Amino acid sequence: MSVAVVIPCHNYGRYLAECLESVLAQSLAPAEIVVIDDASTDHTRAVADRFAGRGVRCLRIEARSPHEARRAGLLATSAPLVCCLDADDRIAPDYLAAAVPLFADPRVGIAYSPVTDFGDSDLVWNPVPGDIEDSNFIHAGAVFRRAAADRSRAFDRPNEATVEDVEVWKRILRDGWQVARNPAMYYYRKHTGSRSELRPRRLDRLVVSVYLNSAADPQSGHRIAADRWDLVEPWATGIVRQRLRGVILHDGLSEAFCERLQAAGIEAVRVDPIPADTHANAWRFHLAAEYIAQSGVATAFMTDLFDVRINDNPFALLRTDHDLWIGIEPWHINAHTSAGRWMLERLQGTFGTVDPALLDRPILNAGILGGFRAPLLSLLYDIWATLGHKGSSEKTASCMAALNQLVYRRHNLDRIWRRGAPLHSAFKSYDITAPVCFVHK
Repeated sequence: MSVAVVIPCHNYGRYLAECLESVLAQSLAPAEIVVIDDASTDHTRAVADRFAGRGVRCLRIEARSPHEARRAGLLATSAPLVCCLDADDRIAPDYLAAAVPLFADPRVGIAYSPVTDFGDSDLVWNPVPGDIEDSNFIHAGAVFRRAAADRSRAFDRPNEATVEDVEVWKRILRDGWQVARNPAMYYYRKHTGSRSELRPRRLDRLVVSVYLNSAADPQSGHRIAADRWDLVEPWATGIVRQRLRGVILHDGLSEAFCERLQAAGIEAVRVDPIPADTHANAWRFHLAAEYIAQSGVATAFMTDLFDVRINDNPFALLRTDHDLWIGIEPWHINAHTSAGRWMLERLQGTFGTVDPALLDRPILNAGILGGFRAPLLSLLYDIWATLGHKGSSEKTASCMAALNQLVYRRHNLDRIWRRGAPLHSAFKSYDITAPVCFVHK
């Protein structure tokens, strides 16, 4: 079987020639070599063009995304096997020759290999295959079967995780494909400024939600009966499938129902009921903040419970150049839409006036909040401090209003994720098949 080598490159022109020379020195020549110049502002194109006479093609895109660059490379090639080689790395001369025979087994979708660091490190990594959901053992330059990527739609769905290659391998393996070990070496350049430097050193998988019975549900306006498995199941099932740690804080679920949650893989934690003269919705944020604070986690998400389901792992999105990940609605704070007018009314009722600086800002949604410990706790406690002790009625004060005012006035917006996919689906449209982490009705 023939192999296509795809080399995404964003401003790595200084390394590209060395990378290409390692590809052209292969004992088994690749059938196709394509450099994807992804919005580079350096001499990437000039370097690639120097190799045109040796069979190297160069395509320009403006995605600024390794995932999209790899996908563009797949669309530009046709060989049955593919290697997406990072432009600052290189491969041993027998790398492709040693990988190809492994795919004689039709069950094999990926051939992984040992890795040797070079540059700022000389460590050797000889991974042992295991459960990729718990620990990744496949580097970004592994050789994979095109049919496996196509059938699993590994590159079709949005993927903006810092470790986006891991998400691709997960999608392929979840589809039933197997891995094989390529004994040839992959050489990974370690240097300051590489994308891997944005990966958080620690990622927890805590997702917290709240199920309260001691007062009317703030969204529906009436009390939700205890032990409603039909309301909890979509959230719980997604948590378990994505191997996240799901915790439901509650003030009135039965012991039998908590045992059912526990059997399904969800923790149920008893909390104090809503105090008298307390903003019911704000109490949820207080409870979540207290639990996250005492749990000692470095990262967490808080979500609504009854109208949220989980389709993918949100922690794969976390990267150190952002602090918070917040859901965003498709409407803006103004009088031009019913949602915009509703938001204006809530801001007026909560704060007595509307800050002109908020006008025409996208509406942030309090149903999905996550990120790193300190900024997340600061936001949750700020929402509680703004509303919780005032005894405000839901008709005159709103956590949505508090969230929007607090974020837009107090936080560095450059450090906050404020988009939809792949974090969440479009609000008010319960698209349960959306290729996102959270589906929110």
